[in-house]
Amino acid sequence: MNGDKFRELFKKIMLEDDAIIDIGASNIEDFMNNMIKFDDSHEEFDYFVIPVTSGTKEQKETIQMLDTLASIGIPADKVKVIFNRVDVDVDNEFPFIIARHKKSRSI
Repeated sequence: MNGDKFRELFKKIMLEDDAIIDIGASNIEDFMNNMIKFDDSHEEFDYFVIPVTSGTKEQKETIQMLDTLASIGIPADKVKVIFNRVDVDVDNEFPFIIARHKKSRSI
């Protein structure tokens, strides 16, 4: 998503009282880069919802996303991680996410 498309999307978002914006995995990098370029644009979002499945790659990508969101000033209480396709036990199926959460709470 180039800067012009992001600007257009952001204008549409600003006109809405309530909106859910679903950014697909293939567009998230461009979206994040543009959001960083537009100062304080992240403040217009109430929450960032990140679904994650139990695969190691998916968990590591989610941790990178969490770190990126934190680095641009998004507070942890605005970020919601959704554990998707859980078979039995979140703690056993999502060890990387759980460890990151415990670490961030101890900092």
